[in-house]
Amino acid sequence: MSRFANIPAEEIVGVRAPFLQGSGDSMYQFLYKNDFVYESSRPTQLMMWPYTADLPSIQECVIPPCPTDLYKGFWVFPMVELEAKDGSKCVMADACDSGPTSADEAYDFLYKNFLNHYGDNRAPFGVYAHATWFKSNPFILEGYCRFVDKILSLGDVYIVSVKKGLDWIRQPTPRTGQLPDSWNDKSREYTCPITYSCGYESADQLPPGFTPRYMTSCSPCPPKYPWTDNPLGEL
Repeated sequence: MSRFANIPAEEIVGVRAPFLQGSGDSMYQFLYKNDFVYESSRPTQLMMWPYTADLPSIQECVIPPCPTDLYKGFWVFPMVELEAKDGSKCVMADACDSGPTSADEAYDFLYKNFLNHYGDNRAPFGVYAHATWFKSNPFILEGYCRFVDKILSLGDVYIVSVKKGLDWIRQPTPRTGQLPDSWNDKSREYTCPITYSCGYESADQLPPGFTPRYMTSCSPCPPKYPWTDNPLGEL
């Protein structure tokens, strides 16, 4: 991510496991030893606030294996499930069996789930979705924008990243008090000064058994496709 997406390594402080498939204690041990701040991969039906792994967790293990050891000061940011109009549950907003089919339905879906948090213990409400959900369905983006306008009009709702949310949770301030400095930092916008289109088609460029792969990079294309055991794609 640092090499190919131009994101400073020191800014990469949290992780979400691909497909939400963690590896239990082995993943947590790696993150803990490498000074990561949090991970957010574990679904839950409970209305849970983020918590540290200082003590045994009460969170259910939906996608095993889950960690059982303790990791002092390391944060877990639970992914609270959403409920679709047909009652089905999903943790990724674009994964419910009965998804929105109009801007009104997208708005209702997000707002009703938000109210479950807002009217209860106000655990952070996350909208977890892939970019294609919006790009492939313009009406969902319309409904989402209406949802954002609505919740911001309440006056006591803030839209922040997981990292910024944890900044407040670790040092909470009253609504009328001083918000964390990080909430006002709008300078961290990372772009590629030059983009490179990289293609890997020959067997000597790919891991065994791989079909051709392509990627866009912020730095010159590595000679091999970056993958496990060779994350920088070196010879």
